[in-house]
Amino acid sequence: MKLTPPDKSIAFTAKWRQSPRSIEKKVAQFNYPLIRGTVVKDLDVKSDMWPLQFFFDGPDHDLIADKFIKATRQRGPWTVIHPVYGFHMLQLLSVTENIDRADSENITEFNTEWIEGIDPLTLLTAAEMSSQVGIRSDMTAVSAADQFVKGIDTSKRFSLSRSIASVTAKVNKYLQPIANMSTAVNKEMLDVINAQQDLMSAAILTPLSIAGNIQAMIELPLKAINDVRTRMDAYGNLAVSLFDLRPQIHELIRPGEALNKANVQQLALTSVITANAKIVTVHPAEGGLRSQKQAIEIAQLISDRYDAIVANLDETQVLFEEKRLVDQHFSQEQSYFDTALVTAKAIEFLLASMCSLKVERRMTLDRPRCPVEIAISEYGGPGNDDENIDLFIESNKLTGTDILLLPALREVVIYA
Repeated sequence: MKLTPPDKSIAFTAKWRQSPRSIEKKVAQFNYPLIRGTVVKDLDVKSDMWPLQFFFDGPDHDLIADKFIKATRQRGPWTVIHPVYGFHMLQLLSVTENIDRADSENITEFNTEWIEGIDPLTLLTAAEMSSQVGIRSDMTAVSAADQFVKGIDTSKRFSLSRSIASVTAKVNKYLQPIANMSTAVNKEMLDVINAQQDLMSAAILTPLSIAGNIQAMIELPLKAINDVRTRMDAYGNLAVSLFDLRPQIHELIRPGEALNKANVQQLALTSVITANAKIVTVHPAEGGLRSQKQAIEIAQLISDRYDAIVANLDETQVLFEEKRLVDQHFSQEQSYFDTALVTAKAIEFLLASMCSLKVERRMTLDRPRCPVEIAISEYGGPGNDDENIDLFIESNKLTGTDILLLPALREVVIYA
């Protein structure tokens, strides 16, 4: 079990064996004079209660336990990665440390109680908001695949195959470096690409399987890493390259082939939209975001990317506006509502969960100062394995002699 306190200064990894989870109903009871019995009204449920028992072990278990006790004094929700139920934002209610140096050698036991609160604006837990993004992503994939099947002309096999090959080449260029970070994900990617080749060389094309394979090829690399900015950069570059996949003016003389190209581009870009939404379904701190400002920037970036993709797809539709009705292409005819909603849900989750991130503070040095001294002064020490010093150097992008000494009037960033 992984437990991260509100200030994100350290993540505790504990051993867990078992623990219950309880739900209490909110039931109103009305007792009337001279009436036998009680009128009850079910008012839904309270938040889930999580009594968690876990252990720290090893030669430094007592030191880790002491750090954990000190961290419990912080205000705000904790990020908990439960070994069974995954990510949850929990508010600590009570903690008891069982100190037994006679019978529990190299082990410290904790008994804690937590409550999973809801966001005051959305009235949902962080886990529920993350789950909604996943559900909406699946619904978007279904509508986009149906749209693809409806729009393509399977008799124009060569144009379809060539367009899919272009998408595959762009995915290999921009997403394969991410997939390579995980051996398992890389193997899955190779399997999907090989399966796509088999589908396109089959005697009879199966459009729905082809659509699902394209979607899997684009979204699979997300599983390789959690870093939000790295994934956003890769998928942003992929989207820009896919903008060039729209039919050219001279290709419109063969409407069937042009429609195939437009529909392949539309399916690929729709998958990029759902991938952008899934990128933020991990907690921001797990995705490498340190401050609320960074979370807001990513939320704005997701919105801007969505607008750019929709605008590009609309431009593709305009190319066909002088064609016969049966040869026209209608942008996001079935998937527009789903892509808009999944993007909104992703931004909603990101903004609601960023409250546990630090606030970025900038200050101008009044004298020459050493980065090590600044980090120790501002963060209360060097941190485990000098992590606070590394944080200061990385967040301020210090290189060369700047790592040793910063001049006066230099502006630096501190996460408070």
